[in-house]
Amino acid sequence: MSDPNFEQEGFMHDPDASILKDALEKSRKVLESGIGSLPPADILEALVHYCIETGHNKDALMIADALLSYEPFSADAWHAKSVAEANNENYDAAKQSIIKALSLNPSDASIQITHAMLANQLGDSEQALHIYTSLLKIYPGNDEVFYGMAQLHEKAGRYHEAIKILKFLLNSEDFKKNALSDLGYCYDCLFDYTHSLFYYEEYLKIEPFDSTAWFNKAVVLCHLERFNESVESYDYALAIKEDFAGAWYNRGNALGSIGKISEAIESYQQSLLYEPEDTSTWHNLASSLEETGEFKDAIHAFTMALYHDENHCESYYGRGSCYDALEQYTEALKDYDKALELFSEYTDVWYAKADVLFNIQDIDGSLDCYQIALKLNPEDNECRLDYGLTLAESKQFNKAEEQFLHLIHHNAEWYAAYYELAKIKHIQNNENEAQELLKKAISLDKTKVEEMQSDFFLYCKNNQLIDLFSQII
Repeated sequence: MSDPNFEQEGFMHDPDASILKDALEKSRKVLESGIGSLPPADILEALVHYCIETGHNKDALMIADALLSYEPFSADAWHAKSVAEANNENYDAAKQSIIKALSLNPSDASIQITHAMLANQLGDSEQALHIYTSLLKIYPGNDEVFYGMAQLHEKAGRYHEAIKILKFLLNSEDFKKNALSDLGYCYDCLFDYTHSLFYYEEYLKIEPFDSTAWFNKAVVLCHLERFNESVESYDYALAIKEDFAGAWYNRGNALGSIGKISEAIESYQQSLLYEPEDTSTWHNLASSLEETGEFKDAIHAFTMALYHDENHCESYYGRGSCYDALEQYTEALKDYDKALELFSEYTDVWYAKADVLFNIQDIDGSLDCYQIALKLNPEDNECRLDYGLTLAESKQFNKAEEQFLHLIHHNAEWYAAYYELAKIKHIQNNENEAQELLKKAISLDKTKVEEMQSDFFLYCKNNQLIDLFSQII
């Protein structure tokens, strides 16, 4: 999406960029040191516009103030200061400056448009709409006003209305680029990723060195699950802007989606070079390290995520899982309990806590946690299977049988429920049913035969059942 947007077409100026860049450096030194003299007002005016257009937002504000010291009654200078304040997210100050500009030149369309954009930014969409509507009566063919209207609709989530105006602006020499970019954004918000991708690609034909556009294209490709292409687009964004932390982060997510975990880890680490306090990046790095079995490094990364956000319950769960994998059950339980303190309906944590309690032989506590997890998510078959196994472990065979029958009823093609029920039938000396259930389990997944055979022999008490596997196979 284009910036909501104070880098206006009305601020385009012709002086050579290298001259302005040199003038900016000299002016910055004068203003910071108080030594030397600033360039004349016309150069300062060109310079503040240059800073606005190139994203030097703090410099733009500094130069705008310097310009006003020369021309305190210039509507254009107050307008420029308003734009600079807005780009520095000082919206109240920006509003005061634009009101001053309007008092000096109330009929200037560009100033009126900035006024409308500020009103929209400050949440007064009715005033913004009134300004645009009034301007269209005076300037019925003004593309800048139409673009402002489109962004008003866009900010309000009225994407279809915005799209109608933006498509009209595709014929505008000044606003075609903006319209293409915003169309990509609007269609993305409408989950129409095919059209979104089309418009971002059309925009990139005109502006191939726009890192944000490559980033936006990559996001859409991820929505389309075209992850390899998405990584390529993030790479283009990063070739243009190496310190683009969000692109490094999203690139890591895309790589993780196609199983390139080591590369994802490297991408997250690069992101942290530029945004070392980002909780989500630390968390995703930790999750990737956990996936590769680097549990100690993962614990460190989860701890860093929690250092930056002590209420990030997902990181308590992740770190608890790592402690669990390292059989540090006391630490795991502490993290699981903290996660549940923050979010009591976190189903996965109840399930994980149940497993830990089982491992430390707190069977009753484990059963309680399984019950809560299943109440929150009755469709979790793995959890229900483990609940049934724990019931069987505590010799509550009838209750265990209920769980396995439930699984068979709702997931008839899963061998595990038949197999576990077969063991219960054998323990209860119901050999015929045990044999039939074993046959069904093996027919559903022959790859598990050796595993089932090795496990089941621990329960066998007679030769008839021991010979069963050879008969079935």
